[in-house]
Amino acid sequence: MTLIDKIGFACGFVVMLLAMSVVASIFTSISIDRLFFASCCGVLEATGLAWGLTYEEICVIGNIYMEAGIVLLAAWWIVTAAWKRDNKMKSGGSRALLYSAIVYFAIYLCGFVWVCCHYAMPMKPAFDLCYDELIMLSNKWHTTYNNVNYIIFILGFIVPLVANTLIAVAIKPRQTDKSYRSVEHRE
Repeated sequence: MTLIDKIGFACGFVVMLLAMSVVASIFTSISIDRLFFASCCGVLEATGLAWGLTYEEICVIGNIYMEAGIVLLAAWWIVTAAWKRDNKMKSGGSRALLYSAIVYFAIYLCGFVWVCCHYAMPMKPAFDLCYDELIMLSNKWHTTYNNVNYIIFILGFIVPLVANTLIAVAIKPRQTDKSYRSVEHRE
């Protein structure tokens, strides 16, 4: 299964959850927002049970550490793509791109370390701290807890993950480009 297939599967799963929430909200008085959020919580709960974790533990691991780590790995992918490009091109522009990618990754690394240090405690207190911070943000932003969760998930995970993936794919050298072929393959 390729990366695009996996991303498509994940997006399809989210669309399916949303569609089920819409259908269920038509036949009940529960809002789409609450049904979708409950579906997401149900997926986390089931995942936690499958791995022998409590809901709080899977939320901390899945929503904090894994998301930060996945985005960090996507930023590292940019560095490896820039490094491969620099090895093939050997130009000042490719070297500047590599240095820029390293600085970009260092920013993500600092964010990852901050998240890990901020929530470096047992799972239950980390969950409680995260919950309290989400409630505080929902009060400050005059919205609901669920909306703050969605905003952070989309802007803090989905957007950086997709952006980092697209950047890495865009700068990765392609075998079909004549300028990237090695000397023995040139005509």
